[in-house]
Amino acid sequence: MNAAPAKTENIETINLDPYFINFKELLKPKDFFMPQKSETTIIDLVMDPKQSTVEIIAIHVPTIQPQMPCLNVLSIFHDQSEINVIAVTENNIPLGLVNRRQMLEIFSTPYSRELHHKHSIVDFVQRNTFIVEKGINLHDLSQIIIQSPDYLKKEYFIITSNNQYYAVGRFVDLLEQLTLAKQAQLFILAHYDQLTGLANRLLFHDRLQQAISSAERSNDKVALLYIDLDGFKFINDTYGHNVGDMVLIETAHRLRACVRQADTVSRLGGDEFAIILTLSSDNKNVLRILNNILLSIREPIKYHQHDLHVGASIGISLFPDDSVLIDDLIKKADIAMYYVKENGKNAFKYFSNEFNEKIMERSFIEIQLRKVLLNNQLYLVYQPILDSKTRKIVSIETLLRWYHPEKGNIAPDYFIPIAEEIGMIIDIGKWVFKNACLQYKRLYDLGVCDINISVNLSMKQISSTTAVKGLIEILRQLDIPADRFTLELTETQLIKNYKKIIENMQILKKEGFSFSIDDFGTGYSSLSYLLKLSVDEVKIDKIFIENLPELSENRKLVSGIIAMSHALRLCVVAEGVESQAQVDYLLNKGCNKLQGYFLYRPVSSDVICELLLMQENDRLIA
Repeated sequence: MNAAPAKTENIETINLDPYFINFKELLKPKDFFMPQKSETTIIDLVMDPKQSTVEIIAIHVPTIQPQMPCLNVLSIFHDQSEINVIAVTENNIPLGLVNRRQMLEIFSTPYSRELHHKHSIVDFVQRNTFIVEKGINLHDLSQIIIQSPDYLKKEYFIITSNNQYYAVGRFVDLLEQLTLAKQAQLFILAHYDQLTGLANRLLFHDRLQQAISSAERSNDKVALLYIDLDGFKFINDTYGHNVGDMVLIETAHRLRACVRQADTVSRLGGDEFAIILTLSSDNKNVLRILNNILLSIREPIKYHQHDLHVGASIGISLFPDDSVLIDDLIKKADIAMYYVKENGKNAFKYFSNEFNEKIMERSFIEIQLRKVLLNNQLYLVYQPILDSKTRKIVSIETLLRWYHPEKGNIAPDYFIPIAEEIGMIIDIGKWVFKNACLQYKRLYDLGVCDINISVNLSMKQISSTTAVKGLIEILRQLDIPADRFTLELTETQLIKNYKKIIENMQILKKEGFSFSIDDFGTGYSSLSYLLKLSVDEVKIDKIFIENLPELSENRKLVSGIIAMSHALRLCVVAEGVESQAQVDYLLNKGCNKLQGYFLYRPVSSDVICELLLMQENDRLIA
């Protein structure tokens, strides 16, 4: 605002002393008049840095013309005790500032008052004042100030709008706002997920404790929903982490929309979310919310021309029904979620003691797997693969087994996926390959030279350049040729992480490895797609072999795979052969190799050596 100048016609007769009767009182620090602003919280400012401009610390003070007499300016300071600084402008262009303290100190003695009171204020203006546009970000402003000369760094600075005077600011207020913003930023980093904006694990625990305390006082219930996305890993591996992040953000929005404002939605990490619901004595609202979540998450997410699909496996625990302890409630909701995962997914399940034992068994397996190499509990067996025409063993597949002293033999179909999840599979895979190499070396030393060994690689192994180079290093240490080894990959592996796998396959190809696609026919890929990967053979999955030759659909599929594979110059292996009729049919269709219990079961290292030695001796005799 612009203050009207005081009348000056009798200025020479005005007694100035009344203005300085309470001089010491006038020099005390004053509260500043601050402009009214919208109710923007510091959290909002941190989450949207564009809002954190210098305007939030603007102080709107009077403006005066440079010709105004000093006496008039003193009157403003005296009459408006909240004003500590006045801006001097000409045609709304800022010239500088007049400081309350400075003015009162100058006119504190009768001599100074007598000498200066007729002067215009232009003689007392602080012209070397820092000037900044109101739209500048506070952080950027702080960097500019740091690089500015010290003589500009006074108590106040001028704020302009399009080079016109707008307001003034204080450096101390700027420092305070930057400090508050940093504190808020640290709070957000500690309590909120940076990707989705949801509460993180730390804040989730705090909110759950608050909800339980409130429920205890009001005799209400609390429902804890533990949510894991179904199909997210496939999207993340196939389309990349940026698309995966987009899916997580969209999921967060949908989860928020399914609950009340008072409920807490949290991202615990990865694709795991949790929701805290405060309920009345019954839990009728939970069923509605659960169904809404399942329906909402199932809606496709648009990505260019693609529809991305995920589902939700949800486990629920209730306070106080299932437990009164936070850790127990989380654990039981997690157990219920895993039960859903293992029994069809895309559903919800309340915690029940009926499946607690099953989850505890899984937990035991996880713990034991972490020590399995140290305890030397793994061993290998080998299943022969025969040439379909000669019925001679031409290669052997390395199969992993685990014997636990308490549990006995544990099925690989059970423990290998768990090893994948807990990050043990690369170390275990390296152990398998090294021991397969030692088995080859043993056979070679026995005189069995013309044999190939197949080794299965996990998704994590073939996707890791470090793991791939580790396989090559093992070969070089043992001085074994790579062309004696076929690396088996599942069809679904290739679809999930196509680019990285091609890159690592090329590294291995240059060393001399060959590649086989295991479980072919279950991953819905095309043979031409596999040809781009420089694959050498395909193994028809046993589910298509088991009903041969009776089932016409299987006959058509198997004969089609064999014909197209041969057209692409790929070797074909049929696994799971269980009868002579299957052997005859496959031989008739030109299948190159056969593998199955009808021919040979998996056998130990000693037995496979005996079998191959017998075959080698027969060949030499013939």
